[in-house]
Amino acid sequence: AERVQELCQIPEDEEDENALASEDASEQNAAFLSQLAASHPTIEPIDGEGLDGATNEQTPMLKQARMRRRVQIGGPESSNWLYNQPAFLKLVSWVDNFRKQMHLLAVAFDLPYVAESVWLFIQNEVTMYLVPALAVSAFLFYHLGNPSPKILENGATLSWWILFGLRNYMTLQLAYGSEYVVVDVLALRSTVLLGLLGPLPTLYIIQAKGWPLVSIFWGL
Repeated sequence: AERVQELCQIPEDEEDENALASEDASEQNAAFLSQLAASHPTIEPIDGEGLDGATNEQTPMLKQARMRRRVQIGGPESSNWLYNQPAFLKLVSWVDNFRKQMHLLAVAFDLPYVAESVWLFIQNEVTMYLVPALAVSAFLFYHLGNPSPKILENGATLSWWILFGLRNYMTLQLAYGSEYVVVDVLALRSTVLLGLLGPLPTLYIIQAKGWPLVSIFWGL
């Protein structure tokens, strides 16, 4: 125990050195704080009313920003008689609602999907069926004298039957496109059809998706 006490005792010269070091550090800290206070003077509070009724701003820039906001809010629109008319306010509300609906329709239309489908239709259907059928019809009409099969008594020619089939095929593809617009875009992905017809007719249209609706559009 005596040995431990001897080891724990600090010599007097080391204590004096530690005390001098702490005094020097405190003096340096006091000098630094005084320099910092001298280089950053305090700003007196500025009396001014903000937009929310707050006062006692610490910086003039915030007061200038609030004054600019006050000028923007209290601009000529608020003092113009047109902006206080109920009819004009209804028109502005209708235009804003129309813009929102158009944005929703643009998102619901899914333009990349439509562009990809049209490009696949051009690559497959047009190049493999429509163009060859038109070429055969033109060849029959201009080079073979537009022959007519004897089994038909109405006198319809082969080129007419080919064009008749192409017209029906194109109207069928338009019927598929109309089904996509009415059911997928207007009924399922937006509220346009629901607002125009109501919930029950919209439900009937959704349930008729497929050959019932395609047949209706194809006949139209």
